[in-house]
Amino acid sequence: MVKTPVGRRQTAAALAWRRPSRLLKPAALLEEADRMLARRNAVLRNVRHGSAPARLFGHLRFAGERVLQDRAVPLGDLLGYGVNALGLIDRYIDGILEGWRHGFAETSYHFTDTHGLDREGALIIVDFSAVSFRFREIERDVEARAWERAWEGRSDLAPALRKYLFREMARRVTGAHLRRLWLEARRTRETALCLVKPAPSERERRAANVALAN
Repeated sequence: MVKTPVGRRQTAAALAWRRPSRLLKPAALLEEADRMLARRNAVLRNVRHGSAPARLFGHLRFAGERVLQDRAVPLGDLLGYGVNALGLIDRYIDGILEGWRHGFAETSYHFTDTHGLDREGALIIVDFSAVSFRFREIERDVEARAWERAWEGRSDLAPALRKYLFREMARRVTGAHLRRLWLEARRTRETALCLVKPAPSERERRAANVALAN
């Protein structure tokens, strides 16, 4: 699947199309568009630099100005085809924890729209406009159980499934788990930086030898 990154105007137009009432507050609409663009660009930057695994975003890759992503079926579509719905929710929560291990989280919590299964059956994030790499923001969401508020007024998840989602999120998506997995992510990034650290120049080596001799 080919995606061409759009700018501020197109993003604002898409947001207004989804909810026309946003047009009543144009300044707020543009601010929301800017936040989405900043988050999208953060994902592209982190994937390009190897800080976030491309596989979690559908093997995200780049071809000039275009972004290529594996095709996937949204989880919301799968829920209507007699699949193991509870199993999909469990896999979605597994995906949250996997994201924490790499220093990010999808913060809309509308997994029926933002996540899907690719042709190999792997869970991927197909819409990364609400992905955050900010620990404090994610921590606040977790402590406040932001997913419960995010699902208010939505009807694309049966009551029994919503009850299961909230129960399992409360059990597994906790501040303690976040802090532990985020620390693992930080250690992994620091190790990666050490591995790619450039070799010292000849001048640096001579300076080090002089310091050792003294």
